[in-house]
This record gives sequence, structure tokens and C-alpha cells, in this order.
Amino acid sequence: MNPSILAALRRQALACCALLATSALPPFAMAQTVQPAQPEKRPDPLEARAPVPALQYQSSLQTYRPFADEEVGNWRAQNDAVGKIGGWRTYARQAREPDAAELNAGGKKSPAAMKEEGGQQGHSHQHAEHGQ
Repeated sequence: MNPSILAALRRQALACCALLATSALPPFAMAQTVQPAQPEKRPDPLEARAPVPALQYQSSLQTYRPFADEEVGNWRAQNDAVGKIGGWRTYARQAREPDAAELNAGGKKSPAAMKEEGGQQGHSHQHAEHGQ
């Protein structure tokens, strides 16, 4: 490459860097120079009789809520509800299925949809018929 073009590119790059650096400085410079309207007059820490604000105590346990047992409900009814929707196998099947976004993006059918259509998904498992 021509040395004069290379030198011109270097100058332009340096000029851009300088411009970026100086454009970022004003907010920081202004933030450091802003002073309060009237500085707060503080008592002299070396003067023993200087007036000081009263101490305020706030307990860290003031907002503490003790543990309370929650009603768990009827476990037999919960078990029956899980049995009605298909038991633990339904939850396991849902965990294996891809999300709707993945299904729409990839165009692949879910394992449940393939099973409903009678298709095979990958390979059949030797224990797949148990529990049906």
C-alpha cells in the first residue's frame, strides 16, 4: 500500500479517536463541577460541644416475618389430579418436547404430534409400551 495513503489513514483514525474521547468527556466533567447551592455546614469534629443530630436506631429485625406453615391441601386429591392427566409420564413427555418457538423455527413436529399421526420418532424404545 502507498505510504502516503497509509499515513493519511492513520491521521484519520487518530482524529476519530480524539473526537470520540472528547465527546464523551463533557458529561463527566460537568458532573464533577456541579456544586450544591449552599454547602451543608457541618460541626467541627474536634469541638466536644458541637451540636450533632440525634441518633436514630432502626432494628434490622423490624420487618422480620416469622416462618408460618402453609396449608398443603389434600394429597389424595392432588395425586388423583396427576393421575387424570396421565401421571408422571405426561410430565416426562412434556419435558422432552421442544418449545413452540423451536418447533416453528425448525419445522419439526413434536414427539407427541408424531405419535398421534402414527409416525416413529428416531428409534423405538424397548419399554415404550409399558404403562399404556
